[in-house]
Amino acid sequence: MPVLIRKAEYNDSGQISELERRIFCHDTSDEEIKKQIEDKDVYYFIALIDGRVVGYLSAKTIFDEADLWYIAVELQYRNQGIGNQLMKEFMKNMNENGIQKITLEVRRSNQNAIHLYEKYSYEQISIRKNYYSQPIEDAVIFQYIKKDEMLQIE
Repeated sequence: MPVLIRKAEYNDSGQISELERRIFCHDTSDEEIKKQIEDKDVYYFIALIDGRVVGYLSAKTIFDEADLWYIAVELQYRNQGIGNQLMKEFMKNMNENGIQKITLEVRRSNQNAIHLYEKYSYEQISIRKNYYSQPIEDAVIFQYIKKDEMLQIE
C-alpha cells in the first residue's frame, strides 16, 4: 500500500480535523484548520493512502524557529514508517526554509514518539509537570538545533 506524503491543501481540512478528534480528542473545526493551512507560517503535511488522510504533522514557524504541534497516525497504520515519512518531509522542509531550532512537547509515556524524535537529533531539554490531562501526565520538552549541515536521515 503506497503512502503519499504532501503538504495539506484547503480541502484536506475535514479529514485532518476528524483524525485529530479521534486521536487527540481535540475539537478543532474544519474552519480553524483551513485558516491554519492558509497561514504561511503554519505547516501541515499529510500522509495519504488511497486518497484518505491516515496521518498528519502540523507545526508553526516564527522567524527561524518552529514549534511542532502534532504528529498523528491512524491506529491501524502505526509502526509502518508513516510517522517517520512525515518527520522526514517536515525536517527537509524546515532545513530548506532556514529553520534553526524546533521545539515540541510529548507525553512522557509516548516512547514511540520519543524514539522518532531522537532519531532526528532532537534532545530532551526539560519536563513540564502535569502538562497533559486525561490522563494527567508530564510533558517532555524536546529541541532540535540545526547544525552546520542539513540533517541526513535515511
